[in-house]
Amino acid sequence: MLVGHIDRIEPDCVAGWAADTDTPDSIEDVILYVDGRRVAQITCDLPREDLRQLEVYGEGCHGFRWRIAPPIPNHLLRSVTVRYARSGTIVAHQEITVHGPPGLNAILVTAAGRSGTTLMMHRLSRLQQVCVAEAHPFEVRLISYWSTVVSTLTGPPDYERSMHPDRLEGDGLKVGANPFSHPDYADVFHSKTLEDEYFGTFVPRQLSETAKIAIQEYYLRLVDDRQNRQASYLAEKNNNLDKHVRNFARQLFPGLKELVLVRDPRDLVCSQVAYFTRDPKEVIKEVSFALKELTRLKREEANKVLFVRYEDLVLDSLSALRRILGYLKIEPTYSISDEGERASFKSHATSDSPSGSIGRWKSQSLLNERTWSTLKWDEFLDEFGYLEHGH
Repeated sequence: MLVGHIDRIEPDCVAGWAADTDTPDSIEDVILYVDGRRVAQITCDLPREDLRQLEVYGEGCHGFRWRIAPPIPNHLLRSVTVRYARSGTIVAHQEITVHGPPGLNAILVTAAGRSGTTLMMHRLSRLQQVCVAEAHPFEVRLISYWSTVVSTLTGPPDYERSMHPDRLEGDGLKVGANPFSHPDYADVFHSKTLEDEYFGTFVPRQLSETAKIAIQEYYLRLVDDRQNRQASYLAEKNNNLDKHVRNFARQLFPGLKELVLVRDPRDLVCSQVAYFTRDPKEVIKEVSFALKELTRLKREEANKVLFVRYEDLVLDSLSALRRILGYLKIEPTYSISDEGERASFKSHATSDSPSGSIGRWKSQSLLNERTWSTLKWDEFLDEFGYLEHGH
């Protein structure tokens, strides 16, 4: 049986031992991986008096020590793993992860469409501590993009719907899951462990790391472009309520701050119908689904996010802002009442004014009050205080 131990893992050195209890005097090799990349194969033949004295490992010549030269800069060191060369399994089940210095943390604005995300992003963009891609309506969504890229490229192989090995010479615009992870290629590796680790761990980790670097670099360049050295956050809209994007964002940014916007669903329907010129019945169906997800978030993930009501952003903006700033742990740097915000609203709204967008369902003939009452939205309305406040 292969056994071993990691005594030391540092940016300039890795040391430990590895042996096979079935053949105590045989010499094993281990493979060093840094950030998932194969760095070196190391022979474990250094004398270890502590192992010799145990009288289990023969003469005890099973130690290894590898000098990493030049040393790995701390900001590049993500993970160091030592694996038995023979089996591919991790020595002593020890994978050491070292995080480099923090870059920009992320703010994700999650909401059903037409819940005030543009208003929220505008207010975030006015904070010196937050970097926003200010292309109205603030929908540069790199986190959503890279979430799609990584999930697509690391998904299960599918010759019909994704990529076939014989179609690699295509037009260059259609790339899917790696076809060489298909069972057809299972005989390439003698060790199933190594193959599974490559496709299931190494590749997803490397792509995610690439995604984080790409996202961070975009916003760090924006920081340089605007000469805003106070920025500590980047902020983006989610792809509405997409769970995959939320999970991916948390994977990339462990300190993620998520702002979840909610709005009276009756006004939400009116806004979506007016803005997208869609069938009210289809809109109501989608809104009903969104309400279930928002209610679930409130009950299961309230400790991970900050819920903000659209109505509070408009009618009680100072209090709403204080809550947001407290959650982000930053100080205010602007006044809410500015021309930019009014101009932003006019170009993106379906009502005359922010206050006019609240309670609009009462005066619009989209559906009558009796119809609204049959939608069984009381659970959501009560959960977020709309019944209590009469919006």
